[in-house]
Amino acid sequence: MESEVLWKMEIIRKAEELVEKEMSGNDASHDAAHAFRVRDLALSLAHEETLSTSPDSILIVELAALLHDIGDYKYISHLRQRSLRNFFRVKA
Repeated sequence: MESEVLWKMEIIRKAEELVEKEMSGNDASHDAAHAFRVRDLALSLAHEETLSTSPDSILIVELAALLHDIGDYKYISHLRQRSLRNFFRVKA
């Protein structure tokens, strides 16, 4: 159980690092702070809707909110798009 919690924390930490790396330099409407605000709002709504009883649901909500603008065509080059695809590939 503890290892699962640590794994989820590590996934979130990596997603936060990706957001900061990929969204730095974007205008204020779509910078890393925007993604973190969206995450805070999404988690607040998830708790209000009692999704907080399911840790997996909370993880999905948090990751979806953090990553919702990653790869947005308005802010990404083709080279960065390729590196993002590699980041999200699951390694067996």
